[in-house]
Amino acid sequence: MEFPDLGKHCSEQTCKQLDFLPFKCDVCKQDFCKEHFTCAAHNCPFAFKKVIILHSKN
Repeated sequence: MEFPDLGKHCSEQTCKQLDFLPFKCDVCKQDFCKEHFTCAAHNCPFAFKKVIILHSKN
């Protein structure tokens, strides 16, 4: 019995690994394997949109 709807293929063009527990990039919203889920690892074209704001307690 096959389960064709299980898992996702890594969105990195050179990988395409079938992953049953994929990571979703919180910036571009694509699915990636554990090797390519960071913005740097998959050269995320939207990484510039990820802004981290730090507040100091003064």
